[in-house]
Amino acid sequence: MTVSKQLLQVFPLAIIVIGLLSYNFMSAQWAAPTATAPNNNTLAPINTGISVATIQSAQGYLIFNRFAAANAVWSPQYCDATGDNCFTPSEVSDDMNLPLCTNGQTLVADATGTWICGTPVATPPPTSWLVNNQHSESQCTSLSGTVLTDGSGNKYCRFTRNSCPAGWAPHQNWAAYGVTTSTCGSGSCTSPARAWSNTAGAPSQFTSCRGINGSDGWTPFTCYSAKNQVGCY
Repeated sequence: MTVSKQLLQVFPLAIIVIGLLSYNFMSAQWAAPTATAPNNNTLAPINTGISVATIQSAQGYLIFNRFAAANAVWSPQYCDATGDNCFTPSEVSDDMNLPLCTNGQTLVADATGTWICGTPVATPPPTSWLVNNQHSESQCTSLSGTVLTDGSGNKYCRFTRNSCPAGWAPHQNWAAYGVTTSTCGSGSCTSPARAWSNTAGAPSQFTSCRGINGSDGWTPFTCYSAKNQVGCY
């Protein structure tokens, strides 16, 4: 009975000792930071209880859905929504007297540099090239051309003229022709029109004309239609 009573007294103590040893073993897997944050470690968190004299900085951008300052906001430069039109505090008066924008508008600079309420200028889209990347869509339209797409999905420019502008090359055989009347000796020859298509050669008309090269006889003659639209790149 005495031995059993002693075992009952020692058993709980043994459990406590084993538990402490196990905890010490598990906690030994954790290693302390190699340096004070943020050097070689996790970035320091924002401290909500700092004093006015304490300065916190962030290397990247801070983006808020809403931001309110209890006292004052300061920056060496202020910009509109596009980030392009900016001013410094030294460039304006203390009160600044800037307008309060509503209806989705924001402060933008007009042509004179005055800050007004308006819509930010949209970022221009990336350049869209025509076939072979020789010219862009905007270059086409700036020359009064129209951007079209051929059967292979390649974009090119249609000009209302009989040849491509300087520096441009014809795209395949894309063209349109109008009805054309040509002098044929003492008479005339009329060739047909052709709508916009990728067809080689101009429409033509075969006829016989009298008085060609001073001859009184009839001479075979072929007249061709004039091109009035052309596809280029």
